[in-house]
Amino acid sequence: RETGLRSLLREDDKLTWSRAEGEIYRDLLDVKLKLETPEEAFAWWEWFKGASLRDARDAGASLSSGHTASFGAPRAVPVNAFTHGTTLISYAMSRDSITAFVVREGTVHLHTLQIPPNLDQLVQQFLRLCADPSSDINRLNTDGWQLYIILVAPLESDFIGTNAIRIETDGIIDQVPFGLLHGPDGRYLGDKFAVTFSQGMLYGLQSD
Repeated sequence: RETGLRSLLREDDKLTWSRAEGEIYRDLLDVKLKLETPEEAFAWWEWFKGASLRDARDAGASLSSGHTASFGAPRAVPVNAFTHGTTLISYAMSRDSITAFVVREGTVHLHTLQIPPNLDQLVQQFLRLCADPSSDINRLNTDGWQLYIILVAPLESDFIGTNAIRIETDGIIDQVPFGLLHGPDGRYLGDKFAVTFSQGMLYGLQSD
């Protein structure tokens, strides 16, 4: 897969490659989570997410380096790059679970979330309710609470005291309007934190 990426020069072609090859890289992430530290697994996941920004030298290094066998040699991820009070949540979808990396103050925390069988249906239903001005606010809040329980509640202890949350989504989670999810206090996530979204840490660093 990395050899194929090495032959591409255009950023849009590399982005198409990363979308087409995503399934096998998610399977490899499951393996790395069993064999490596959360920091190493997170660095490798960000390496994959930033595939469209890599140049030929990066791809060549991933093939010639002995690090992490032949599955890529990610550069060190600057987990201290965020301002104080900002927490990164990076989701990775696999076949039967969701991995959530939570990065705060230079530390990577790892969570494994269960995927309910109706997740796709719940997300699509919530989007329809959000798009319809005549939607029942109680139904909208009920679905927003259910998505909060699945995607946010298991991570709450890691961002107590946080002012801002930066979210990297994956799979069906790409479509979730996180700012409209709410916790047990009834407050929307977007009212409690400054919520922003990112394609990956490498994109943010390049834009900075």
